Amino acid sequence: MSSETAADTLVLADMHADKEMKSHALGFLSGSEAAKVTKSAGWKKMFRTHPYLVDETIEALTARKTVG
Repeated sequence: MSSETAADTLVLADMHADKEMKSHALGFLSGSEAAKVTKSAGWKKMFRTHPYLVDETIEALTARKTVG
């Protein structure tokens, strides 16, 4: 997974109900690559087409910041 493919991976994981991959993608998205991911074409597309996943990503990021 990379900053360019992370959002697309999250969308696919959600579409296929792959909880493990979704968790991995959310972990990646809420990690140190978050700033790069939000500038990617995949993120911008996800923002338009799957806004609830943006919400889930922000929740994961907030939880990570609170714990870490």
